[in-house]
Amino acid sequence: KRPDADRGYPVQSTVLLADYGGPENLSQVQPFLYRLFSDRRIISLPAFVRLPMAFLISRLRSGKSKEIYSKISGSPVNRTVSEMCRILNKKQNEIHFAPGFRYMAPFFHESVKAFSQKGPVLALPTFPHYSFSTYGSLEDALDDVSGTGLAVPYYNNDTFVRLLVRQIDRKSTRLNS
Repeated sequence: KRPDADRGYPVQSTVLLADYGGPENLSQVQPFLYRLFSDRRIISLPAFVRLPMAFLISRLRSGKSKEIYSKISGSPVNRTVSEMCRILNKKQNEIHFAPGFRYMAPFFHESVKAFSQKGPVLALPTFPHYSFSTYGSLEDALDDVSGTGLAVPYYNNDTFVRLLVRQIDRKSTRLNS
């Protein structure tokens, strides 16, 4: 935390690790699917068509999706991103790291609004690429919140690519040993 002389109290910068999230238990599958398909970036139709369609798809798809999620004991995304935040917060105390999910709690838009009351917020997608439905959905969620930033897609960032190649080389060396 760093002091903010203008306001007289500490300001906490937050990095939200942003992702879609996923249902952690079977009762969350249908609401997750509804929120996913309600997003205009997923189904780009007017709301009066998109929302009933999202309801129908989520109802029809939830049975099969529950079967899949039951095999993996729920989505690992929330646990993985939350664990990343825990490790990053443990290693340093200058910046607060927190998860923010588009379609599961803690919800991205709510986290952005809450943390932006305490200081600057940077949303860092856990996916490096740009796509209309992933990165674009995060852009939409930030439209009405000032004092926040969204990290640019980093799929072609030299440092990211070198780190990724290094990790792949390490893993392939272990597999080939």
